[in-house]
Amino acid sequence: MIPSINRLICLGLVACWLAGCSADQPASDGPVQNSVGDPIIAQALNDPLMSGPDLAWINEANAALTRQTSQRLPQFSADPEKARLARATARFELLEGGPIRELPSAIQRSTTASIANFGSASAILNEAGGPQQCAQKMSNGLLWAARMPLTARLMPHGMVQQAAGSDEPGCEVRIVRYLTVVEAEDALQYHYNQAIRAGLATEYFSGTQALLRAKGDDEALMVEASSGPNGLQTITLVYWRK
Repeated sequence: MIPSINRLICLGLVACWLAGCSADQPASDGPVQNSVGDPIIAQALNDPLMSGPDLAWINEANAALTRQTSQRLPQFSADPEKARLARATARFELLEGGPIRELPSAIQRSTTASIANFGSASAILNEAGGPQQCAQKMSNGLLWAARMPLTARLMPHGMVQQAAGSDEPGCEVRIVRYLTVVEAEDALQYHYNQAIRAGLATEYFSGTQALLRAKGDDEALMVEASSGPNGLQTITLVYWRK
């Protein structure tokens, strides 16, 4: 009996000690609070820890480009003043690198298919002529949009909706969809100037969706602009480097 009593006493002391420790810890019933102003970084910091199959969208390894929705992200809609500010910011950024070139004459394209409606990285890379072997190496995450090469920087004041990428050797790939308040030609002119400054041969196509295709010796870029929600433009950007 004595050993049993001693064991009960010890267990009781341990329980009391644990209760005392837990009382010193602040309660937390919500996402981590932070002062980050960038919605991409804020989204990443507020993502839940992976603890079950229902959270698999955080890192899906190509299965699909998952559209993430969150009330933490600000509402985004067409607005003339926001469009003016985005254009001015983009032009100021481009002017730091030299004169801004206008889009070349457009080549008419008849296809009506839009990669904005494609769900898998494999299908998007196939349409863009990208490296199919890299699709399975990609993972989803909005932070990929914050890790873009200079050739594929996003239009200022855009709102990223989806992003996937890989930095594995031989498979430096990015697929990003974002919304912008500017017109399609404004967004594509921004990406066009980035591409030609990187030495890429670039073509501009018009049609139901406007499109840029740019290619160099070891890197390539495709940017599609299509009608988005609330009067916005959806920009789908595909970049890869050999």
